[in-house]
Amino acid sequence: MNKGFIALAVVVTVTGILMALVFSSSVESGLFFDQAMRKKYRTMNYYYAGDCLDQAVLMLAHDYFFEFDNPLEPLEIEGYHCEIITVRAVGNTRNIVARGNFQKAYAYRTASVLLNDHGLEIIE
Repeated sequence: MNKGFIALAVVVTVTGILMALVFSSSVESGLFFDQAMRKKYRTMNYYYAGDCLDQAVLMLAHDYFFEFDNPLEPLEIEGYHCEIITVRAVGNTRNIVARGNFQKAYAYRTASVLLNDHGLEIIE
């Protein structure tokens, strides 16, 4: 009778330990997957913010006096998953700040554009 109880206790203990290891392994896998997806989203948003910079430069090419400075309500570009945060004028230079916002893994990018009589030049 004692031998059966000891065997049952060992089986229950080993099963509990194995279940704890499997649970911790699955939690670790889930966290790794989440980190990998977040990194992917940040990379995507980096390029989406670049698309918004291109759109802002295009708007400047069409309208020399284009200026946007309302960080509370950014100018969202439909279909590009990005927003133009600000376009500030400093002399003949326009400083542009854009944000990629896919899945709330934000990435910000900036650019400076020099406007002159014959066109525009991207400085940085």
